[in-house]
Amino acid sequence: SNVAGSNTRTFVIPVTPTIAVAAPGLTNTATISGGGDAGCPAAARCTSSVSTPVLPTIVANPDSFNVAAVGGTTASVVANDRSNGLQAVIGSNVSLAAGTAPTPSLGSITMALDGTVVVTPGTTAGSYPYPYTICTLPATTPTTCATATATIVVGTAMSQALTIALAGNADADGSGTVSFGDLLTFTATMTNTGNAPLASVVVGAPSLSPATATCANVAPGATCVLTGTHLVTQADTVAAVITTNATAVSPICASGSTSPGCVATLATPVLGLSLSLTNMLTANADGDGSGTITLGDVLTYTVTVTNTSVSGNLANVMVRSNRTAPGSTTCALVAPGTTCVLVGTHVVQQADIDAGQIVNAGSAQSPICPVFAVGAPQPALTFGQSDCFASVTTPVTQSSSLAAAKTVTTSGPYVLGSTIGYSIAVTNTGTTTLAGVVVADPMLGTSQTCTTLAPGASCTLTGSHVVVQADVDNGAIANVATITTQTPGVCPAGDTSATCNPTVTTPITQVSTLTSAKTVTTTGPYAVGATMAINGTITVGTFLAYMGMLVFAAWLLWQAGAWHRLVEADPTRLTIVIVLLFIGCSGWAGRRAWVLGRQRTALDQAQHAGSWSSEFLRGTAQAGADRASWLLVLGERAHGPHEMAWWLNGIQLKLGLLGKVIGFSIL
Repeated sequence: SNVAGSNTRTFVIPVTPTIAVAAPGLTNTATISGGGDAGCPAAARCTSSVSTPVLPTIVANPDSFNVAAVGGTTASVVANDRSNGLQAVIGSNVSLAAGTAPTPSLGSITMALDGTVVVTPGTTAGSYPYPYTICTLPATTPTTCATATATIVVGTAMSQALTIALAGNADADGSGTVSFGDLLTFTATMTNTGNAPLASVVVGAPSLSPATATCANVAPGATCVLTGTHLVTQADTVAAVITTNATAVSPICASGSTSPGCVATLATPVLGLSLSLTNMLTANADGDGSGTITLGDVLTYTVTVTNTSVSGNLANVMVRSNRTAPGSTTCALVAPGTTCVLVGTHVVQQADIDAGQIVNAGSAQSPICPVFAVGAPQPALTFGQSDCFASVTTPVTQSSSLAAAKTVTTSGPYVLGSTIGYSIAVTNTGTTTLAGVVVADPMLGTSQTCTTLAPGASCTLTGSHVVVQADVDNGAIANVATITTQTPGVCPAGDTSATCNPTVTTPITQVSTLTSAKTVTTTGPYAVGATMAINGTITVGTFLAYMGMLVFAAWLLWQAGAWHRLVEADPTRLTIVIVLLFIGCSGWAGRRAWVLGRQRTALDQAQHAGSWSSEFLRGTAQAGADRASWLLVLGERAHGPHEMAWWLNGIQLKLGLLGKVIGFSIL
């Protein structure tokens, strides 16, 4: 085309190199011709050249390789890389430079010279980036390189191992062996043998204290450890071995799994300990010299523990007895073949007599015997623990008996309405305590119960009985009490023996009399034909007036000498007998008048508890009482024993008549 003068025309001619060209590179020459310039293109001014370096192309592509937990080698990282459009070949058209290698917690990941990646077995599972760089060969200036990352994915493989070991022995008895009472320390260790962490791991051993240990996360190669103790027991010594079982629960070991690595067992030999125990009654002070065991005797018991072990000491042995003083003794150490002895005494008590025997329970508290309170019931025995207890039974002489005494506690004589007091005392004359003693008296309508009655003690029933007409008619009261006990063989219910049915008979005074009373029941003055009622009661005052008149008359006769002449004129002395009888009858009549006067006063005043009137008032006050009958009784009381008076009066009259006949005969 045309180019005007002084103008410039630019042409762009694209050139695509097909191969890399080393420096100075690719040269491109442009030539101008035509345009009326004859010198072109030959002239230098018509030609221009430029050199451009041409660099090679290189491509590094990312890689990803999966490697199993057991390890392995990957393909070359340059397998998918290109150099100048061609497959990259290390040492031919590319060079390889590995970047920083990954650092797993276990194992290793390394890139070989040929571009392969080597993963060692057990390498911790995970995804690991591994950078690398490739450059073109031959090398260019500047170099032509490309960088990429190969991702190495290590597969997961979980596994574990479990072991248990005896880590220590406190050796309490210093025997140098594992024996009863020793405190053992065990360790149960779970090791993560896989290449992945194990979460929530629990290591357990039921026989240890503590029994479990928990680890939130256990890395590959790390451990989870349970440290626990076990006190050697009687069961261990009998079995002669301690079997310690451990378990490890984890993501690969479920609870109860018996797979390897999930369980472990350790058997620890144990030296057995043994002992023997004896309990004997070794002496009786026999304070009463009876030759038997009785109340108050001092008994001596000996309880002995012997270490029968072949080897191994018994530490802190306590020998005990529940019925002696002292009740225990302690031995710090009992070597094989030696003993620990308790000697104690017991004073026989009433409770022992009642029981009929003394049971002394001996026991041994030791490393192989259970611990329990003194006097407490024997605990359940296990294995060989029967040697830890020994009892001895000592019989005690017994006798059961009683004596009963029934007495009247008031004074007689007793008549109708009198109160009679009774006392029934039951005394324990045996050596045992009597149980359930009941003293009953049906007549008194009461009873006395003594729950227990110690030897020598008494159970007493007291009461009273008021004499009734039936008692008077019988002339006596036979009061029978009954005694029963709950002690076998001593006054059982229904026993008719005299001891169990004490009786006392009380006489009652009987009086058979008839009383008459004559009174004037109307009011005078009285004339011929009038009616008069007569009351025949003589008062004490009237009698005294009468007696005064007689005494005055006798005195007058004495003054006149009539008594002297009368005695001299009567050689039979019958007159003296008549006078004496007259004086006696008069005195008798005076006494009766005095008694009747008192009873009348008492009847009027309702006084004097022992009077006929009081008896009458009590009798008539009873519900349903027959008043007429009580009036007859009162009349009999007032009448009194007049039979003698009538007899004496009769004798007096007869002697008086006889005296007159004799007198007339003498005259």
